[in-house]
Amino acid sequence: GTQSLDFLSYFLGYDAPRKLLLIGQNSDEIRATGGFLGVVVEMNLDKGELVGLRYLNSDNVDSPTFETNPIAPEPIFRYLWISRFLFRDSNWNPHFPAAATQIADLYQRGQGIEVDGVIAATDDLTLGLVAALGGVRVPELPGLLDEATARQYVKAELTYPCLPRHASTRSKRCFDEDLFTAILDRLFSPMDTQLRPRVVQALLGALSSKDMLIHV
Repeated sequence: GTQSLDFLSYFLGYDAPRKLLLIGQNSDEIRATGGFLGVVVEMNLDKGELVGLRYLNSDNVDSPTFETNPIAPEPIFRYLWISRFLFRDSNWNPHFPAAATQIADLYQRGQGIEVDGVIAATDDLTLGLVAALGGVRVPELPGLLDEATARQYVKAELTYPCLPRHASTRSKRCFDEDLFTAILDRLFSPMDTQLRPRVVQALLGALSSKDMLIHV
């Protein structure tokens, strides 16, 4: 219990503000830690409150000249024919602490920003949270978005509009941005006591299935 409280105190920024990197992993294109990196969310936490969000497309994290990127590991060069280690391939190592360290390093090289931790999440986690919350409200869609409809957008079966405020230009990733925001708003807002156990179970289930991975 003490260890859990110490971790949550650090993670939620009760002793000092924290900057965490949330990476969305698309399990339709499998990679070692869960899937291809799509949407990247830079989250700022201070004393348990979400005080800032910044979205990026994984393709746009690296500096355009790629001079600060290290030489790609030999398996990446042989498989992808890419000579430099790019951010979008940074979850190559199946050992998540090692992958998270590489993700943080490449993010700092490309964006000049040091992060305190990395969270990786697959679509199954986000869909599970939509179900646990009983639906969420996404800006460009009318009414309450349920899990079944959210899955259609996640799988690109339905088209979602990309607007100037989005960091991405692909329909699925624009939807992911708004869905992440909607879920994070609900998680960091007062929650009905009946919903809390369902949300906790969804998070624990995602940790168990490794649809969510955390390294600080």
